[in-house]
Amino acid sequence: MDEVYINQEADSYVMEADGTLDLGVLQLQPGTIAINGKKVLVEMQTSRAKRTFADIQQKVLQITTAGSEANPLHIRGALLAASAPEQLTHEALSSKLRTLKGHVDNKVVDQMVQLFAAAIPLAGQELLSEYYDLAKASPLTHTKDVLRREQGLVFNGAFVAGAPSRAVLLIAFKNGAKPVLCKFTAEATAVDHEYSVLKALWQEPAVPGIDNNNNNLQAFQLIVARYLLGPSLQVKHCLQMPVYPATLQHIPAAMQESVILTFGRQLKTSLQNVHQKGYGHNDVKASNIFITATGKRQ
Repeated sequence: MDEVYINQEADSYVMEADGTLDLGVLQLQPGTIAINGKKVLVEMQTSRAKRTFADIQQKVLQITTAGSEANPLHIRGALLAASAPEQLTHEALSSKLRTLKGHVDNKVVDQMVQLFAAAIPLAGQELLSEYYDLAKASPLTHTKDVLRREQGLVFNGAFVAGAPSRAVLLIAFKNGAKPVLCKFTAEATAVDHEYSVLKALWQEPAVPGIDNNNNNLQAFQLIVARYLLGPSLQVKHCLQMPVYPATLQHIPAAMQESVILTFGRQLKTSLQNVHQKGYGHNDVKASNIFITATGKRQ
């Protein structure tokens, strides 16, 4: 079974001109679809709602705010068997990557599959190329060995925080006990820049509500691993950071208004500080907002 939450403003693509809902884009078996727990509201052949949205809202659900941003519709149903993405074999993936990159390293392809297995079947050429670059930037056997010997880091898989974009986050254990996150980027110096920005942001905060305690920065560490592989010098940069319980993307879609306002105020304060220090984020999204155990954003 699969479930989604939709509202009129964010998901207008399901609204038809005649006032009905077209749920075909959700790729669910029509006979299994339930809207807020109510079944038999969808045509078996077309996945279109039998009644207008207004009629469902007022007469079936009897909730005038149903489908709004504050009270989204809960759509639940079994996925269509044909909707499962085709799985690429390792050789087919390598072949596809060779047409994009010219040359590929099979070890990097293996790493790519480990990190992005769920996303690869749905990825277009541009994303596949990005995933390969990120897998190449993440630590392979030699880098892991150097980081274990020199930094006491033992890696234990990926930290799943939504669709990967500009970085790979891996969970590691520091000195055999303390869990940390290690961030690797396709462009090695990107984490260097991020660390320098963090230092600037936590010095003499410009707006109220930002903690300038040095413990914030001490929880982060810039790590550079250097080693010889054959005749060439290999250099890997990573940003060590705390492990957070979740990102905002993990929070259920239907949040209470008080929770939304709390996160909104914290995000506004953070961005104020960023802007007043002369920086811009350029990638604000739910998967980039980490939530602490106390419910505060980072």
